[in-house]
Amino acid sequence: MQGLDHRYTPPPFEGGHSPYPRGSAADGQPTLPPPGFPSAMIRGGYSQLMPGHPAPTHGNPYATFQQLHMAQTLPSATMPTDRGGSFQNAHDFVMNQPQFTSINVHTMNIFEHGIPGKSICVLERLYKASIQGTEIDAKARYPPPRCHPGTRVTVTTEISAWMAKPENANRRWDLLWLYGYAGVGKTAVAQTIGEIAKEPDFALLGAAFFFSRTRKQNDPLRIFISIAYQLATVNEQFRRLVNRQLMEDVSLLEKDMRTQFKKLLLEPLSMLKVEKRLLLIVDGLDECAGYDEQCQIIELISEAAKTPSSLPVIWMICSRPESHIKKKFSDPDTEVNCWRKELPVDDSETRQDIETFLLAQFEKTKKEYHPDVKEDGSWPGAEEVQKIVSAASGLFVYASTAAKFIGDPNAADPDSQLKALIEFIDDSPAKSATTNPLHYLDRLYEQILSEVQPGRVELALKIMGTASQYPTLSALQLANLFGVSEAQFYTTLFRLHSVAVVPPPEKASSESVTFFHASFFDFLKNPKRSGKFAVYPDRIHAEFAKACFNVLNQTKLRYAKNLAWPPQAGDTPAFSVAHQIFTYAADNVWNACMNLGDVGDPGLFEVIVNFRYPFLRFIEDKIPVSKFASFVEWLMKQIRIHNLEDIVQEVKWNDEYLEETFGSTAIDRTGNNSGNSSLSSFTLGLERKCVTVMLSSDFIILSCED
Repeated sequence: MQGLDHRYTPPPFEGGHSPYPRGSAADGQPTLPPPGFPSAMIRGGYSQLMPGHPAPTHGNPYATFQQLHMAQTLPSATMPTDRGGSFQNAHDFVMNQPQFTSINVHTMNIFEHGIPGKSICVLERLYKASIQGTEIDAKARYPPPRCHPGTRVTVTTEISAWMAKPENANRRWDLLWLYGYAGVGKTAVAQTIGEIAKEPDFALLGAAFFFSRTRKQNDPLRIFISIAYQLATVNEQFRRLVNRQLMEDVSLLEKDMRTQFKKLLLEPLSMLKVEKRLLLIVDGLDECAGYDEQCQIIELISEAAKTPSSLPVIWMICSRPESHIKKKFSDPDTEVNCWRKELPVDDSETRQDIETFLLAQFEKTKKEYHPDVKEDGSWPGAEEVQKIVSAASGLFVYASTAAKFIGDPNAADPDSQLKALIEFIDDSPAKSATTNPLHYLDRLYEQILSEVQPGRVELALKIMGTASQYPTLSALQLANLFGVSEAQFYTTLFRLHSVAVVPPPEKASSESVTFFHASFFDFLKNPKRSGKFAVYPDRIHAEFAKACFNVLNQTKLRYAKNLAWPPQAGDTPAFSVAHQIFTYAADNVWNACMNLGDVGDPGLFEVIVNFRYPFLRFIEDKIPVSKFASFVEWLMKQIRIHNLEDIVQEVKWNDEYLEETFGSTAIDRTGNNSGNSSLSSFTLGLERKCVTVMLSSDFIILSCED
């Protein structure tokens, strides 16, 4: 039989670098002997090669070839250091199930099933396939948002107790969903909890993954790889277990999300033995690419976290309350068993936290710019602080943005910056700001709005604008007013649940669309801030008025039969919904028109001129007298200013009693009341579309008869 050195001589390590290519056994993957290499030659006695060293208890016939190479090429206390190694000039021998220990003068690597004890290669593979910069201490996130000392004490204390004390009442769940609206501080809480869990007294942090859409760190196919990488860096046993998985399937990192979760997390964790259960944090789930992928992540984690769970981990997911995420957490088919914790927006504790944060930032600014601010403690004034606190309304992103604006090093004038911010809050006419103190907040709102489907932006802005100007209009009424179906309504507002509270279908008939923070509509109605997403109140009033006239231009029964969004079975009957909308339109359409002032809207004027006014008789008792009278005055003025067709005419009575009682008209052509101020009469509408109006301070009589 030929000697080993005649059949195959592996190249030595040169320059301290392994000659093995990536993906070889030296890189955590099994390496087969070269073609023609007799398997009998790698089955030998360990003691013959390494006398005085006990043989390992396990072996791998293919891994031993790599061990042969390592044993031949690494310097050893018991092996010759010449390039020939222990096998120099060896021949005519057989090895049966060999297992080797390579002892280096500097390090010792114990091989078990061909897996290096340090598993350096698996870390490298996982790291390269992970989303880098998403860790709790990543440079890309520096400085990370975290709770200011003395703020968010209640929520951080509750979560800390949940993760550290198994006997805690909330530990009946192994999954926490922390949710809150945009800018409320979810990531800061997640960061703070992660840092607490990382402290030596706790030592509970397994991994913390922070999604970021703006940094493009939101690939769903790499989240579980990233979490596995972080776990492998803190737990050597987990590192070995994952390494085995990667050796069994070299393509594992390219598999689908469910397979990755199972092979990289579920199976290794099920074999992991730890004293304390580790915390795994996933923050910003709503920023993950793909709605379906977001829901799948919830499904996979919730399945693994079902109690009683044998896994040595607990999960914390943080996100905005987007509609699909809320639905997934509430889906009876998924059966997500978790602790749901809302991060409040504007309660007393949050307001106090905002004030604490602002005062600390002001102190920091004073130290940096002490020559430019008052040192007697009067800067900023208590009233100014409270104005900012009130404007923030519990929104930490607002307070943070305000603090950044005041301490802007480019301006280097905190006193002037503070005055500009207060003017901005007061909407002072003196504000000429070419700079925007809420730049960062505006960018946040702009980002949220940019996710609305391009073809639905106009409708989304119309719905939100109408909801802000007519807040008592329920979601169902608003949708039907504009002829919007249920599907259209929810699809249009699908990505806006982080800034708007959209009632679910079962509550749409009784609840309105509202904004969680007033600053959002302030942003929308300021074109300089919102740009292409600007909402113009006069246009909102015009669109609302046109929709109302369209509703009132038909019978209630016909309208009820053709509702775009019929109420659910068992809910308010369709005719009742129609009645509510008719009543709302009859009460509010007049002021909506007058809110335009003298600006005018050609489309609205056309609707007003061509409206079939006899239909007003069906809602005569719903029309507020004073509003209607003011509307007629406004209309006559618009007819004169904009040269519209005159649809307000004197009455030609055929009845002496009526002529004597009401007269021909009591409204002059200037639009001001004259003559008999208590009674008036006129015709309203084009010929064949007009109605005779008899108006007093107490009632309206509408008639189509002389």
